[in-house]
Amino acid sequence: IFGDPAFAGQSTSDYSRVVVSTAIARTKLLGFLKLVAGVYGALALSALAFLLGPYNGRRRINLLGGTLFAVLVKQRGAEGQLGRTESVTMIDEIHVLAMVFIFAIALAGIRSQVLFVRNRQEEALRFDRRGLWVSSLSYVVLNLALIASAAARG
Repeated sequence: IFGDPAFAGQSTSDYSRVVVSTAIARTKLLGFLKLVAGVYGALALSALAFLLGPYNGRRRINLLGGTLFAVLVKQRGAEGQLGRTESVTMIDEIHVLAMVFIFAIALAGIRSQVLFVRNRQEEALRFDRRGLWVSSLSYVVLNLALIASAAARG
């Protein structure tokens, strides 16, 4: 054993061993909301891009670019509060999901604008209305699934 001359030449010893474990849990909802409220706000603003109409393509992209930037900044802030880890946390998953949805909303906006430019205005408006509901509901469902999965894992 390293450092003990009484055990010279031996590779093991019979010392007792104590294992200590500490359970850590966040029970405060406010702490969680502080970490993700900015993401939820940015995503709500992103969903409003559907209400700008297909003729406001540049405004949509500006809005979505701003919300994507806000989510990235918020993720860095959450990392600073929680500390850097080598694993993906639930907070990271929520931020990444929001970024994916912002990109999907941008792609939907481009599709809507293409329909509008091709003189299919009514179809573009219907696409926007459906996009608002589908993106909002699917984000809520997937976000709740992420939270439930994290709660089940402990």
